Amino acid sequence: MVQGQLRLALNPSSGLRPIPTQHYLDFLRLQTPVKPDLQSLNSLISAHLERIPFQSVDTVLGNIEPLDDGAVFSKVVKEGRGGNCFELNSLFARLLLALGYKVRVRCARIRWAVPEDVPPAPVDHMVLCVTVGDREDQGTPFLVDVGFGGPCPQRALPLDGDAMPYRLRVLDNDWTKPIEVSILSQDEPGQSSRWLPLYQVFAYSHEWPDFMDKSWYFATYPGLVFREVLAVSRYEEDCWLTLRNRCFTRRRCTSTGIAEVEERRLIDNTVDLLSLLGDVFQLKLKPDMDEKVRRQLQLL
Repeated sequence: MVQGQLRLALNPSSGLRPIPTQHYLDFLRLQTPVKPDLQSLNSLISAHLERIPFQSVDTVLGNIEPLDDGAVFSKVVKEGRGGNCFELNSLFARLLLALGYKVRVRCARIRWAVPEDVPPAPVDHMVLCVTVGDREDQGTPFLVDVGFGGPCPQRALPLDGDAMPYRLRVLDNDWTKPIEVSILSQDEPGQSSRWLPLYQVFAYSHEWPDFMDKSWYFATYPGLVFREVLAVSRYEEDCWLTLRNRCFTRRRCTSTGIAEVEERRLIDNTVDLLSLLGDVFQLKLKPDMDEKVRRQLQLL
């Protein structure tokens, strides 16, 4: 049953219908773009990252959601409950298709906060390759991602160049020649800036069904970080907000790079937790989830 649901969710052969498209845009507080150009694409990305949080709450609590198209739309747009990369990027792709963009999907391997000497993890992320232009074979391809739990690019990144504070480079030492996406870090006062890798994007496109087993695997396999670390993140203007288990952080992220942590505090009571989730992250939980979250973070 679950695999069938995954197949439906990750096979959006067409864009959203007009009414869901309008509901989606209303939720993002945007007007319908006049044309599918780069400026409109960047506006969509920025609004999405501010209005819709990434969250692993459902996965950590063992709540495997139905992943058919209607269920994902209801969870993300109608209920305001955010989602993971498979949910957010697949739904955003359907919005882009409805607005006239050409979209393909690629796999990526997350490297954010992973030490260099740690062996590669399974391919665990979905990103979008969006072509801007009248014809797909003559347009300009851009990397788009609205479902990353790290400091997600706040605009489309050209595949053939850099867009500060991000850098894209091909890793020639790997036979698959993935594209490594990095962000410039300025978190150490008095020290030189350095590039921190976010993830490595494989250079070839995938079909939507290729992600069926990945979504199921990362939601169910014991010991994976997706099942052990309760994570929520979103942007608030030029600040990247994160909650990892009971640790809340706020970091400034501008065109010059990601800066040092401006605020870090440990959540030690239920009132603070619920205020963060609802007011700061704009995340709505199901009524029966509040107590489960408090138990997970040992606040009961």
